[in-house]
Amino acid sequence: MKTAIIFVLGILTTIQASGHVSVNKKVQYFLEKTAISEETSHRSGLLDEKTMTFQKRNINNERIIGNDTVFSNAIDSRRWKNSFANEYIVIEKEPNDKKSNTLVKELSGSGLSRYTYDTNENKAEISTPDYSFGLMRQKFEDGGTLLSEEQLKANAQSFIDTYLRKYSKYLEYDRTDLTKINKKDIIKAKVCFRRIFRGGIILDGVSYVNVIVDPFGNIVCVDLKWPEFKEIDSPKAAISINKAMKIATEIYSQTDTAQSDVEKTAIDEIEITGVAHAWHKIQKNDSLIISPCYSFTSTGHLRNGTICNDKINIPVIKDYYLNKKM
Repeated sequence: MKTAIIFVLGILTTIQASGHVSVNKKVQYFLEKTAISEETSHRSGLLDEKTMTFQKRNINNERIIGNDTVFSNAIDSRRWKNSFANEYIVIEKEPNDKKSNTLVKELSGSGLSRYTYDTNENKAEISTPDYSFGLMRQKFEDGGTLLSEEQLKANAQSFIDTYLRKYSKYLEYDRTDLTKINKKDIIKAKVCFRRIFRGGIILDGVSYVNVIVDPFGNIVCVDLKWPEFKEIDSPKAAISINKAMKIATEIYSQTDTAQSDVEKTAIDEIEITGVAHAWHKIQKNDSLIISPCYSFTSTGHLRNGTICNDKINIPVIKDYYLNKKM
């Protein structure tokens, strides 16, 4: 029996069995354009439904270890339509003093000067000298003009564009995690940016930039997780996005209930709401690998009136289906 782990209104849930599946307009159009090899984007969410064109994201592609080639967005988009695909080894190591000092210098004008490196998470943290949650709460209690979530997000984006230009050309906004007091007042916002690598979103926390903003809009900390990548030799046979869509649809078609800690609820309909080129992490022997996948998002409409959101990643490389009928 196939299952997927999802969240329903914040409650960890498992879905299973069969049900009706629909596909939204953006996903359908993305698949149609991909099938005839027209240029699209790295995700269906960038489709402007008024003009039926994909918003252009000026995301550059990086050089990788042992390969100085930099692909344009158009060429990179076509690479995802090839019948072969590559995987990459993730190289995580603490930056040397020169690199860390350069980073601190670049951020010095923003007031961030305290540098630490988390060897467990393999990420750098650069913050104000006195940054702590306790101090943020104290400043909140002292009073001031509180900003909205959108204003805090805008401040974080402006910070990225101003002080982290070296990284910003490889980033796009992901989400904002809020910490509130009295269930309503924002005391801290963590604005998360995901890294785009060679035409795909890097998933599973492999690489990202998070900007911590206090309730008054001041940037107090930046988390930077930025490994390098080395291409694995010999590309492998790949499945098409339409084949991936078929697999995803089959999985969702076997889904008709959502089981939470509270109750099992019937799902009347599942709508596939998005698809993206992405990279998910795989552990191979002693190496951490990023492997291409097609990432599908969906919304389940439950009979009790609530909804559940889900994401499944369908591997691109055929080797991962050796024990399954293709």
